[in-house]
Amino acid sequence: MKAATRRYSLFLLSAFATMLTTTTVTWSQTYNTPLRHIIVVIQENRTPDNLFGADLHNNPRLLPGADLAASGQCKTANPTTITLHPFGAVDACWDPDHSHGVPGAFETAYDGGKMDDACDAVMYLGPGCVPPPLADNIRLQYQYADNTNHIIDPYFNIAQNYGYANYTFQTNQGPSFPAHQFLLSGTSAPVKYNDPSGDWTWFDTENVFGSSGSSGCPAPSGAYTIEIDPNFVQHQIFPCYEHATLTDLLDAATPALTWRWYGNSSNDSLWNAPNAVSHLCGTVQNGACTGSDWTGSAPKIALNIGQLLYDLGDNTNGACNLPNVSWVIPDGHWSDHPGGAAGTITDGGPSWVAAIVNGVGGKGNTGGSFPTQCNYWSNTAVIIVWDDWGGWYDHVLPWNCDSSGNCGGYPNATGKQYVYGFRVPMLVVSPYTKAGYVSGDIRTQSKNPPYVHDFGSILNFIEYAFGQGGAPLAEISPNYHYADYFAPDGPNNPKCAGQCPYGLSDFFGGFKTQRNFTFINGAKYATNCFIYPTASGCFGGTFTAMDPDNDAVDQ
Repeated sequence: MKAATRRYSLFLLSAFATMLTTTTVTWSQTYNTPLRHIIVVIQENRTPDNLFGADLHNNPRLLPGADLAASGQCKTANPTTITLHPFGAVDACWDPDHSHGVPGAFETAYDGGKMDDACDAVMYLGPGCVPPPLADNIRLQYQYADNTNHIIDPYFNIAQNYGYANYTFQTNQGPSFPAHQFLLSGTSAPVKYNDPSGDWTWFDTENVFGSSGSSGCPAPSGAYTIEIDPNFVQHQIFPCYEHATLTDLLDAATPALTWRWYGNSSNDSLWNAPNAVSHLCGTVQNGACTGSDWTGSAPKIALNIGQLLYDLGDNTNGACNLPNVSWVIPDGHWSDHPGGAAGTITDGGPSWVAAIVNGVGGKGNTGGSFPTQCNYWSNTAVIIVWDDWGGWYDHVLPWNCDSSGNCGGYPNATGKQYVYGFRVPMLVVSPYTKAGYVSGDIRTQSKNPPYVHDFGSILNFIEYAFGQGGAPLAEISPNYHYADYFAPDGPNNPKCAGQCPYGLSDFFGGFKTQRNFTFINGAKYATNCFIYPTASGCFGGTFTAMDPDNDAVDQ
């Protein structure tokens, strides 16, 4: 308790110091905002109850406005109310199923709106994994990340010094492969390339089957994923699609906007969303995409672990090469994804995210300045989001779904079969974000727009930030609206009725006042570890890049 109190006191001092160093901002109106760089960091498989649940045991609480639950309902247990138990930081060797289908983990946990059956979803165990004894009042899905060893301090530190969202929902109800499609494109629809109906209202719901881990267009013949149509009928379809993505808007902008997908090291990884979009993948050769975005001396799709940190200028060989828009994918060791082999080091996520935030501020995790000062802080926003709920218990009903099992989908009544999913954490870092801001603060706000967000909110925000004259760049698919258009906190959602000029707007205060950078403390691993992971004090001399798990083949 003393340590928690001390950290909270330091936060108050930091926040007070920040208030003394704010300045009124003016900027060239080339774009709608002063931002020139937006970084979307995509971590793995958590809910707010799971990742930040330890805060309920802090006194005083570090995030007093956060909507967190200490227990949940499990209809097959005795007693039926299960207290959420702590587990070791973020490196549990068990992995709850997080598929969608019937009887997949989403449908099981949602249980027709009762939210009481996460306990009966499948649980996968990593090699050598021995879970704790399972009494009736313990379920592995009903756990929170224990922070007694301070591993996740950086996440709390970011939330305290910048912005935290109570109500960010997956747009989709499934695992990583479709979630990453939504984060790139605002949809997981196959559209005409592999959808026999040529219908934008189908959605990919699962990871890829029959592929031995290979996903997207490079998957082998016979691989498939599951599409669900508006009548809730499932179809098996090869996982190579053709639809517009946000990158198309960036390429078509005047002047053109730069972008980069900082990917997992495997070209065919299910985390690398561009490999499932035909015009981004290009020709497949030897099981890999070879399109122009993947090749050349400075590819837009970079598969070199740590490339982002070079581009932030953190190394003597680094340069100020940060593009306008970045998607950042982790290695499995620092993804927050549970379920690795027992003893595998997978607790690097909080340090990885801290390295990115501190890098934008021109600092390394040890506090020293980068050799190359790129001065990104004044014009950069970092959005940290977890791609899916990971099978962990969360107590909040999915957005636009009710306790009777009815999901309304998008405002035009499409998407009911797959929109929306459970909550995921989201942190927003920028010089315009008020220290300790909680979107949807349970003390002063509500679970209503503009305090409800989804993956489409992120895309809508990017479209607005780089638009001009108050208009966004465009929408990804004007012929059929995707999640970017229907963002719960966006101007096209009728539930927001004039309160929402663009997605995530409540985090930025109208871009009127800029703060100095606040360093993120508490990282276990130095920034150097994410460039040279075998270095002393990092991830071990036998380190090899770790691909994500795949529920579709874990079975």
